[in-house]
Amino acid sequence: MDAALKMANAMTPVKDAELAGVRYRDDMGGLEQTYSTGNALPLNKIVVLVDGGTASAAELLAGSLQDTGSATLIGSKTYGKGQGQFHIDLVNGDKLVITTLELELPKQGCWEGVGLTPDIQLENRKVTVNTKDLKPLDTSTTLRFGDSSDAVYAMTERLSLLGLLTEATGRYDGDVADAVASFRAAYDLPAALYASPEMLSALDEAVTALNGQTYLVDDQLQSALEMCRLAAAKPQQYTVKSDGSWTKK
Repeated sequence: MDAALKMANAMTPVKDAELAGVRYRDDMGGLEQTYSTGNALPLNKIVVLVDGGTASAAELLAGSLQDTGSATLIGSKTYGKGQGQFHIDLVNGDKLVITTLELELPKQGCWEGVGLTPDIQLENRKVTVNTKDLKPLDTSTTLRFGDSSDAVYAMTERLSLLGLLTEATGRYDGDVADAVASFRAAYDLPAALYASPEMLSALDEAVTALNGQTYLVDDQLQSALEMCRLAAAKPQQYTVKSDGSWTKK
C-alpha cells in the first residue's frame, strides 16, 4: 500500500488532492487519508492498463489515478480486493490471517467485491489464423506511405493478426507506417517506414507460422499506445532546465 500511494503521488500533479484513505478500526486510528504533494511531472497523458488480474494495491494505484483525473484506465473490470490483512505466524508453523482495514478511494469509496470500471472498456480479441482467408501478399514489391492498393490491404491484414493494427486497411497511412516500424523492430530488420520485399517476406513467414493457431490480440495495449502517441504530439506542459530539474509552463 505504501508503495502504491507513493507512486500515485509521483503521478498526481495537483496539490492536496485526496489520493486514498485507509480505514482501520476506530481503536486502531480510524481513517487515515493521504494527499498529494503536487510535485508530479505534468505529463500530457498517463494511461493505465487494467483487467481481472488487477487487484489490491494495483487497484489502489489505478483507482487513485482515476479518481484524481491523473490517468485514464483502459481494459476490463478489475478483481475487487479493497481490504488488507495482517499475517501472523503461529508457533505450530501455521499463519493466522486477519482482515484489519479497508481501502477507500476519494470518489468510488471501497471497491471490495466490486472492482474498478475502466474509463474505456475494451476486451482483447481472440483470433484464429487461417491463411486461406487472407489476400495473397506480393513480396516482390515495395509499399510506401500514401499508397492505396490491394497489396497494402494484404499487408495490413497480416499486421492486424499480429496485433500491430486494430484493423486492415487499403491505405498506407501513419498508423500503418507505425505498425511496419514496430514489425521491423520486433524482427531485427533495419528501421524504416516503408515495407520492403525483405520485410514483406518476413511478415508472410511470421503469419504462416501461426496458421491454425488461436491467440489473443492485445487491442488494449495498442489503444493505450495510440492515445499516448496523440498526447505526445501536443506541446509539453513543462520545461527542463540544464541541471535536469523542471518547471511547469
